Amino acid sequence: MPAFAVEPVRGGTLRLALRIPTASLDPLFGNAAGTDRKIYNLFAENLLYQDEAGKFHPGLAQNWTISADGRSIMFDLRAGIKFQDGTPMDAAAVKFNFDRFLDPKITAASKQYMTDIDSVEAVSDLSVKVNLKNKSVVMLSMLAVEPGSIMSPTALKEKGADFTRSPVGTGPFQIISWSGNEIIAKRNPHYWKKAEDGQPLPFLDRVEIKIIPNSAIRMVEIQSGNVQLIDGLEPKDFEKITKNALLDLLPGGVSITQLVSYNLTRAPFNNLELRKAVSYAINRAAIQKVISQGKDGGAVLKGFEPQTTWVFDESVRGHQFDLAKAREHYLKSGHKGPIVLSSIQRDPDTQVAQLLQSMLKAAGMDLKIEMSDRLSWVSKASTNSLDMGLSTAAVARPDPDVTYSTYFSANASKNYSGFDTKTLTDPLVVRARGEFDLVERRKIYSELQQYVLDQYLYSPLFWYPIRDAATKRLKGFKRELSLSWFYDELWLAP
Repeated sequence: MPAFAVEPVRGGTLRLALRIPTASLDPLFGNAAGTDRKIYNLFAENLLYQDEAGKFHPGLAQNWTISADGRSIMFDLRAGIKFQDGTPMDAAAVKFNFDRFLDPKITAASKQYMTDIDSVEAVSDLSVKVNLKNKSVVMLSMLAVEPGSIMSPTALKEKGADFTRSPVGTGPFQIISWSGNEIIAKRNPHYWKKAEDGQPLPFLDRVEIKIIPNSAIRMVEIQSGNVQLIDGLEPKDFEKITKNALLDLLPGGVSITQLVSYNLTRAPFNNLELRKAVSYAINRAAIQKVISQGKDGGAVLKGFEPQTTWVFDESVRGHQFDLAKAREHYLKSGHKGPIVLSSIQRDPDTQVAQLLQSMLKAAGMDLKIEMSDRLSWVSKASTNSLDMGLSTAAVARPDPDVTYSTYFSANASKNYSGFDTKTLTDPLVVRARGEFDLVERRKIYSELQQYVLDQYLYSPLFWYPIRDAATKRLKGFKRELSLSWFYDELWLAP
């Protein structure tokens, strides 16, 4: 096995391949929570960050204090930090960013995460006070991810709509270009962090990101050496990486949950009997077995939580496979004609869609499959323009609120079923945000899941782990709780 340098080496280009594209380079308008940060961490930074163990660490803020009543947080900012355009990162800039996020005219996918904020004050040039509507167990975690990214107010004002393609933050790299499925960034020569030897970070000169939805192609890219890092590795490919002396299967993993959503705003799925018929027709264990190819990892989903999370509750009653009941409910529904399932053209969704088609046929239902790219699918699903959707959710999150706010809060950006979240589920989301006892908080999430399951608003299918892979030459990994990596200390051994 080759020996690699122990001391960091400066220079070079890191090439990586990611499975999911971002909708925007403005962190306010991304639509893949956590995953987007594998791109945003190039150029955007937060007041604080949360490591893989869940511990908070200083970022742009050197420290913070939560008031005795839990209704405010005071952040003390680091002095001397500048945005990539040379303007100061100070309290006024932080307030501008948070006020922008809270602006009712701004429609941001992650807006639901910040509803606990009441107002923001610039107390001094380097002190910012965040006032809360109520005590919040999730606030620090939310400020450590996309909603808390601090961008240049000057660039936001001057660039306008162009900011989404050429963002300006305080991070270690500056975006050069975003063309199609490729993003290129160069070293920020004025980055504020220093290495242990006192020299400026980052170590790398350049980062090139390709978006490659096809997992087989990502595998070819990493095995051939065309890229040095990939994400979204499926269980069937873990062994190929571990047997390759030049590659590392990175520890830890993201759980991917696969769900079916039903659009209740129109026919045919405003019909409860039809939703039940489809749900009963799905053999989840068979799908999971085919997708995992018998490899260890993953299981049938009962609710929205895989067994790997502290929110998982064995008592949640999930949807069952029963072909006789599927046929019975389909007859009761009175539905005739085809049903349309919309899916994203990627792994393993394409194969899952085909399996669902076969299973529904056995229950007497004609399922048509409509394929599209991810951004088009999300746009249609978010505006309730699909009948039945097949989607995934990544479960590596700073807090469970990322899932429950996204799907079930009053401001849910992914209310794919189109039901009345404000009345029916938002009260539970709000209760959970203010509950510091984990046992009680889990009970709230279990109650929410059970309601959604009993009304057949969604039908969970299965979950499976995915991992990242890298060349052994790549050193200096530091990852946050979402398992997105930071770029400032990455370097390539010769």
